[in-house]
Amino acid sequence: MLKLKNEYGLVCNRRADIRDVAESQWPGRFFHPELEDLAREICGFYMSKPIHVCQSNWEAMVKFHGFLPCRQDILPEKLIP
Repeated sequence: MLKLKNEYGLVCNRRADIRDVAESQWPGRFFHPELEDLAREICGFYMSKPIHVCQSNWEAMVKFHGFLPCRQDILPEKLIP
């Protein structure tokens, strides 16, 4: 939300996962939608992913040093309709 404020001048008081909102508004319409699908179906906004975003280097060696714990205090309490 800080990026929205700093880069676009948008001030947001709440946040929600748009997939959860879409699922609650239109049950059964979407099955594991991606942002691209939701933007097209709900907003009529067609976006394309660059090819380098769609492809992965499956042979790359990645080292995981651990995961950060999920902070429960930053999760939204309920969906925003």
